[in-house]
Amino acid sequence: MQHPPITLSEKIEGRINMTRCLWKDFNALSKLVKNPYDIVSYRLGLRKKLDIKTIEGNTIKVTSQNEFANAFRKLILFDKNRLNLYKYELGKDKVVINGTNGDVAFTYQNDDDLNGIFGQIGYFSSTEFDRLDVKDRITVDIGAFIGDTTILFALQGAKHVYSFEPFPYCYGKLKDNIKANRLEDRITPINAGLDEMDHIVRIDNEYQNGSDDDIKASNTGVEVPLMSLDSLVKKYNIENAVLKTNCEGGEYSILKAKKETVRKFERMYIVYHYGYKHLVKFLKECGFEIVYLKKPTFNRDDVAEDKSMYIGNIQAKRIN
Repeated sequence: MQHPPITLSEKIEGRINMTRCLWKDFNALSKLVKNPYDIVSYRLGLRKKLDIKTIEGNTIKVTSQNEFANAFRKLILFDKNRLNLYKYELGKDKVVINGTNGDVAFTYQNDDDLNGIFGQIGYFSSTEFDRLDVKDRITVDIGAFIGDTTILFALQGAKHVYSFEPFPYCYGKLKDNIKANRLEDRITPINAGLDEMDHIVRIDNEYQNGSDDDIKASNTGVEVPLMSLDSLVKKYNIENAVLKTNCEGGEYSILKAKKETVRKFERMYIVYHYGYKHLVKFLKECGFEIVYLKKPTFNRDDVAEDKSMYIGNIQAKRIN
């Protein structure tokens, strides 16, 4: 869907925060690669190609921002110094994370699966979602990926979790991980996504999407329903629930929903990708207060339809 225009102030905030992230990344990469300055200049758009030279003597050739993002994730996510911060057990086809709310199992088949798991490992020992207070509440997770937040919400005591994931490959992993944690009675996985109106899109069932990919139609694959928030709330009889969205631009579908639909939720956690001001204004009009706002960081995503993203999150609570 089309997102609302990004304001100049949001763009300035995003660029400032990107600079801060670059400095943080530089310090981390200095321990992993021989040419961190080249990487920073590539991130700033000062060079079109990049050869990442690792401390171990390997060279990773990069010709696009998406290739860089994948290489960067693998370098950082598989860094032993980072992973040593967490307690986990790596098996032949399963990772068991020792989290604050108990052990969590994730299945994997390849390095891309592990990449996705290690990218979300921090959730299980952080307080990132504590403000949502999902205990004994119906929870709707839109953009569930492989089930990381879905399973976390169940472990935190959610009454029931409706877990929406449109990409067939990740939907399959979502179901596998729900089963691996024996949570079939508390989580309903749904192969669907969020949009401003109801329609069907065909998605390649072999496409291994990352956690930050937007939906792309394909000539082959599985037919996947995209639902408006109004339809979703009506179909699943949602009332006084918790909403979490991370759906790469689909979050702006909320702006098209009826206010009485939005008010079916008591608390929200919205990852935004193209600015926050229109969402904040609408949520306040619906009777919500903003309890936390993470200001945007600029990120270029070559895979997305609109490549210039300004990403952060909004946490809101209904007050009247």
